Formats: sequence, structure tokens, C-alpha cells
Amino acid sequence: MEWISVNDDLPEEGLVVVICGANFGVSLGSLDTDVWVATGLTPKGPITHWMPLPNPPEDKETRNAKI
Repeated sequence: MEWISVNDDLPEEGLVVVICGANFGVSLGSLDTDVWVATGLTPKGPITHWMPLPNPPEDKETRNAKI
């Protein structure tokens, strides 16, 4: 997976993704009505890039796991 610039595309609203910002670092977050929310907080500084979360592993242990 590669980083996507927020100037090129934005994730679907409410979808949890990996986010990165110049004064913020890397965290999980989502876009909520044009505002980035990171793990329940508003990030300090602009978010510059994002990427989708990876798919979970496909093996016997994860297929049978109960959440």
C-alpha cells in the first residue's frame, strides 16, 4: 500500500484509515464532515497523507477467531 495525498483523494467519510501529518506523525483516523479525527482527538496540524488499513491475514487462526 502507498500513501495517498489529501490533495489527490480523500477516504470515504467515517472509514478508519492510517493518517500522517507534518506536525502530527502517524495514527489511525477518519474523516468526519471535513474534519480529521484521530483516535478520538482532532489532530494538531494538517493531515497531508492517508492510506487504507491492510486486510487481515488469511489463515486458519484468523478465520476461526471470535471477536
